[in-house]
Amino acid sequence: GDGDGQNLTGILETDGIGSIVRGSESRLEAIHRGITTIRLGLFGEPDAIGIHPTDYEQVIFEKGTDGHYLLGPASQQTSRTVWGFPTAITTAFPESTVLVGNFREGATLYLRAGVSLRASESHSTLFTERRVAILAELRAAFAVPLPEAFAAVSLDGSS
Repeated sequence: GDGDGQNLTGILETDGIGSIVRGSESRLEAIHRGITTIRLGLFGEPDAIGIHPTDYEQVIFEKGTDGHYLLGPASQQTSRTVWGFPTAITTAFPESTVLVGNFREGATLYLRAGVSLRASESHSTLFTERRVAILAELRAAFAVPLPEAFAAVSLDGSS
């Protein structure tokens, strides 16, 4: 999240995380530089990589000089890993930015209260319109106590 309004401040908005800007190297090489940044800063290993689906597709389509796909042929079942790390492929990550990190050690979600759900059909004309209003609430805070556990890798060359 961007921290505006009711949004929690996310990892990418945290000061102190590593920043890698892809130059002329491949996307895979830039991602590995993010892995190395964490190894040097945290003195530990990342435990996952987060990537947008369109960026993951570009990584999958990267070919070597011999014309073969770097992550293996299309007939081979892929295991959703990059450089051996589990990879979360979701639109929750912004396009052109890969987040490499040790999520287990570097970030914490504090729950003050669990999810509370309420439903009502008694507001205004909801009953006669056969509609139900649903309210979901969660009291939580998010913190990144170890920003050195993360590196944002810009795949488009911008910082």
